[in-house]
Amino acid sequence: MNNPQAIVKKAELEQRNVNIATLRRASNPNLSTSGVVYCGRNRSRQSDSYNPLDLGLGNPFAHKNTRNCVWRVDNIAESLSCYRVWLWKLIQNEHTQNNLTDWERLYLYRFLHLCKNLEWTRTLVCFCVDRTHNALNKADIQCHTQILWNAMVYYNCQKLKL
Repeated sequence: MNNPQAIVKKAELEQRNVNIATLRRASNPNLSTSGVVYCGRNRSRQSDSYNPLDLGLGNPFAHKNTRNCVWRVDNIAESLSCYRVWLWKLIQNEHTQNNLTDWERLYLYRFLHLCKNLEWTRTLVCFCVDRTHNALNKADIQCHTQILWNAMVYYNCQKLKL
């Protein structure tokens, strides 16, 4: 039987806009503000060695020449496609986690924590785009934070009893 309250909640979640803010010197969002979540790669990019545990909620797939990624791909479309598939793998392994490395488990824990706090999340900060986004927008994906937001909304909607 369908739960009318759950259906309304799902619609609210899917339509809710989140701000995606670019972290630039000229317009740095205040990362200590409530509701602002940093979703980029590790902040210590000056180090000579990369530690995947520092990934935060960044995209581990990079198409640009950068040291702080896990996997290198050819272009942005491939980066976003690989990220979507990889994040789905993490979500599917939420309960078993047998097929995940330590840093993937940590990423999953951060994702799940953010899902639990979806209500207070207002802004996702990365280095890609400035825009507003909601989970109904499945086209025009230009940044992994859009995929991350869509996945968080999807995950929370699956928890509703429909």
